[in-house]
Amino acid sequence: MEVTAFLADSAETVNGKIYAMGIGWDLLVSQSFPFAFPRVALGIMIHVGWTDTDAPHELRVHLETEDGALVPLTQPDPRDPEGAVTTEWGSTFSVGRPPALSPGSDQIVPFSLNVNDLVFPGPGGYSWVISIDGEVTTHLPLKVALVPTAA
Repeated sequence: MEVTAFLADSAETVNGKIYAMGIGWDLLVSQSFPFAFPRVALGIMIHVGWTDTDAPHELRVHLETEDGALVPLTQPDPRDPEGAVTTEWGSTFSVGRPPALSPGSDQIVPFSLNVNDLVFPGPGGYSWVISIDGEVTTHLPLKVALVPTAA
């Protein structure tokens, strides 16, 4: 399966469509690290082939540093510092074959993911890794930079 993905300020999937705001960026900047960015959204469109219909599939998404370290998508609850953090988001899906669909046609299954207060530990290259059925299909890059100081 092919995946088309993008970063946005906010995204929502409704009635088979992704509604997104602030699409088309791949760079965040900060004056210090670690820093929390208010919201990062991903729009994900899975192109499901004819032979992949009528079967369950699993979508998984995580963020990693250029060294491959996982970046938590959630932070512990301050009232429970030893509480769990989430490092991966996932969903399952299955697609049927509508009667009007031409044999051999692909279908698009949209997903959106909003991550609030995402903490970046330092500047560098990051990558959103998207997997379907345990196979990595997409690396969506994100650069995080330190704001240059005035001389």
